[in-house]
Amino acid sequence: MKTIVFLNNKGGVGKTASVTTIAHMLAARHGMRVLVADIDPQGNASNLFGTTDFIQLIKARREDVRRKETYHIGDLLVSTELDPREVIRKTAYDGLWLLPSYPTLAAIEEKLKADIRHPQQFRLKEQLDRVRGDYDFCLIDCAPSLSILNINALVAADEVYIPTLTDDGSLFGIELTMTELVDEVKRYAGNLSVGGIFFTKFRSKLGISRYAQELLDAVYSELILPFTINENVAVAECSHKHMPLLAYDPGMKVKATRDYAALTAYIAAKQEAEGRNA
Repeated sequence: MKTIVFLNNKGGVGKTASVTTIAHMLAARHGMRVLVADIDPQGNASNLFGTTDFIQLIKARREDVRRKETYHIGDLLVSTELDPREVIRKTAYDGLWLLPSYPTLAAIEEKLKADIRHPQQFRLKEQLDRVRGDYDFCLIDCAPSLSILNINALVAADEVYIPTLTDDGSLFGIELTMTELVDEVKRYAGNLSVGGIFFTKFRSKLGISRYAQELLDAVYSELILPFTINENVAVAECSHKHMPLLAYDPGMKVKATRDYAALTAYIAAKQEAEGRNA
């Protein structure tokens, strides 16, 4: 199982859209077994795949009764005895499973900080290692923060991909992601590498887009991927429809769908090449 994190310290750059779209495409177009791990307290990836029954979750919390169907990724972080297979849920899409988030994940982060008996940053990795043989890919969706949750995600990962917009805040988010998270984690998790940086919601005709490309090329030229995800309302619409982009646009009439298909093919081919060279 290859584990990939999508992360940028700036919000709204398309992390969830990238995770859900690429994960579904890896399963639907490349025949991969894919696990999506949602470690963002907002739970947008979990909501898109529509597997969270919030009424059931609220009732279980009020009754102080935990049932298997109410478990979420936070439970795995605080309980080493819990089997990940009891938490992972099958989505409506072939070859695609979900390790769901829950709004209380932010509170669980505080519990992790308070627990000094066990290493905090290795919790997710230890749990994902237990299902490593079950999947070809695990894609992790993260919140835009410098949190212990994101550190857990990076420690568990083989690669990190950084989506970005063309605005200054998103570009500075790359710098914070690299220096405050990726570089720090590499010191004790040497397997982590940067898969690349790519633009989302891209509009090639705008001068700001060309400016952003030039600015990023001056700092991170070796990390810029030859893929841009063009801006299209379909990307936002499919999240409201609670379905991944390819399911919303199966004929790939939208350029953004084709853009993601090219990026997904690159990620799949890279994994296959690494497998042959192993």
